[in-house]
Amino acid sequence: MYDLVLFDRCAFDGYYWMMYWFAKGKLTEKEMRHWQETFLSDFYVNNLDVAYFVICDPIVALERNRMDALITRFGDITNPKNMEILVDRARQTYNELSPRFPQLKFVDTSTMEKRVMVQHFADDILATMERRAGDKLNTPQ
Repeated sequence: MYDLVLFDRCAFDGYYWMMYWFAKGKLTEKEMRHWQETFLSDFYVNNLDVAYFVICDPIVALERNRMDALITRFGDITNPKNMEILVDRARQTYNELSPRFPQLKFVDTSTMEKRVMVQHFADDILATMERRAGDKLNTPQ
């Protein structure tokens, strides 16, 4: 009744990444739409109480990464130009899906310090769990 499972990524991430592979020419639009709807099937999303699209300004994200890394090398995905595209896709995906899936939340961490970020998500997850527990207690068995 009070289980908590945290995913680094979940079903909504699959929807988002299909856009990436479509843009790279690895999927047709029909294939992209098929896989997106597969990820969004009731089986995958009905038991998710909250899911976050977390973004950060690419320059801020790279600066944060430099603080924790010995060297900084840009890759296919982790480079400023591509990261900006991914941030835009995250916004687009959230805007497309949030009317259909109210458990989605969009959080821009660009101006948050690490401690504030952690506190934000901890508070929101605990509030969500409290609401869900109240829902279950008030539901006739």
